[in-house]
Amino acid sequence: MKRISPELLFANIDVPNRIEIRSECDFYGASRVISDAIDGFQPEMLRGFWYHGWQYNSPEFLELYRWHKAPASWPLLVHRESEQLAMFKLGATSAKAIGAPILYCEDIKVSKFPNSLLIMPFHSLDYVTFEYAESDYFQCLDSVIGDFDVVAACIHPSCLSSGRWISDLRKRQIPYIIGAEAHDENGLRRMKQLLSRFTHVTSNWIGSHIAYAALCGAAPSIYGPRPFFKREEFEHDPYYIEHPHILEWWLSVENGNHVGREYGFLFREPHIADQCVNWARSQLGYENMLSHNEVASLLMCEEERDTRNSGRKDGAPSLITRSFQFCKTLLDAANKRHANK
Repeated sequence: MKRISPELLFANIDVPNRIEIRSECDFYGASRVISDAIDGFQPEMLRGFWYHGWQYNSPEFLELYRWHKAPASWPLLVHRESEQLAMFKLGATSAKAIGAPILYCEDIKVSKFPNSLLIMPFHSLDYVTFEYAESDYFQCLDSVIGDFDVVAACIHPSCLSSGRWISDLRKRQIPYIIGAEAHDENGLRRMKQLLSRFTHVTSNWIGSHIAYAALCGAAPSIYGPRPFFKREEFEHDPYYIEHPHILEWWLSVENGNHVGREYGFLFREPHIADQCVNWARSQLGYENMLSHNEVASLLMCEEERDTRNSGRKDGAPSLITRSFQFCKTLLDAANKRHANK
């Protein structure tokens, strides 16, 4: 294994920038990705639900896609048409498939390190910790690390805070970088910049990082002892405190055979994993992508859309304003007819 300095491995990757989250369209900097593509637009103008990760389980519940309380009229943006249909059936008539936020990040032009492996262990959160034999995982990786010339790791900020994975990485002199979290305005860009540098990415369990890695041209694999999740590990998770029925469903799916049955091709030794860019695009809704301007229009509330349109140089009223004017004309005409009877 070649020893490459972290400064070279992780050069020119955006640094984390923590922000306050107003709605799910802010998760991992999705609103920033859209606003940066539109001159004079600010992410503060965006409101709505835009599912932030990869939903690899079936879309059983509306709350899987609405992570906070907000008006039901707000747009519910999902990735795939199958998800849109499922949300329709659950009463979310504002659902629309537009693809995952990471698809809207600018293309990354960087050469991959030849025969390189990025290790991305499943992560905890500040309010959720899992029982898992970390050393067993790395002892398993020891048998395959030698197949690669370059090896590095990506660790979630919560894992770094609790010291998970770190001692085993240092023991093997494997350089690591801090991954993304929901409050990181540069999160999506960081992941795309990082994943685009490696030919292979491996993890001990499934998650959005698997689909993102495949999208960026890295061969993904799930390898090593799998985790088993316990109900008590989530007793401080605010999402599951509010939605205990989803926790029961999630535990049964995650600890069952669903992942292995649906995604069995991912379970293999890292060096024999295959690229699957087209699969990732399908999973993330690539065919449903819109322009950045169209996404912004969907996520702007009516008042902000009117305010933005009112500043146009042509002075023409906005679509919303014209709609109100038309409805008022019809209403005035109806009232006049009623008065003349």
